[in-house]
Amino acid sequence: MAPPKHEALRAYLVEALPELARDPDKLAIYMTGGRLRGRYGANLGFQYDAQLQIDLLGFRGQPAAFFLPLLLWLRLYEPAVLQNHERADSAIRFELDIVDNGAVDITIQLPMTEAVDVAPQEDGSFTMTLREEPRVVDEGSPLDLPGVPPADPIALLKRIFHDGALLVGYPLPPDP
Repeated sequence: MAPPKHEALRAYLVEALPELARDPDKLAIYMTGGRLRGRYGANLGFQYDAQLQIDLLGFRGQPAAFFLPLLLWLRLYEPAVLQNHERADSAIRFELDIVDNGAVDITIQLPMTEAVDVAPQEDGSFTMTLREEPRVVDEGSPLDLPGVPPADPIALLKRIFHDGALLVGYPLPPDP
């Protein structure tokens, strides 16, 4: 079975942000306020919804350098959060605490849905499969780049600039 979304998000953020790659214990993810939705009937599949709380402690980068990878991940794995403008305006909440001159603690809350298909097997057992989100065609968006697979937002995050300063990645070598 594929990893649950909260585990996939953690792995993605650790890969996307060099600071987390060096110290992944700065990142904690919790699910709160969950609801389990199943129905009586022949289909044993179910869905669970929860608020995902993401805590990033002692982050020494710009908060925007954390927000961008998160939004890219949501486009692929929880697109419903961003597709409805009214919902998107209030779905993602955050708090930022200044820890010291160069570090912040960031707490983000956002909705997460996970659908589970359950299929009976001939031997009487069941197989559970986490349902993948349908891919949203994003033609013409800034993410529709030549040579960058649409399901690989990490490739887009190798170099991020803010006000001309390199936040994530390495400077390009000088021209010969």
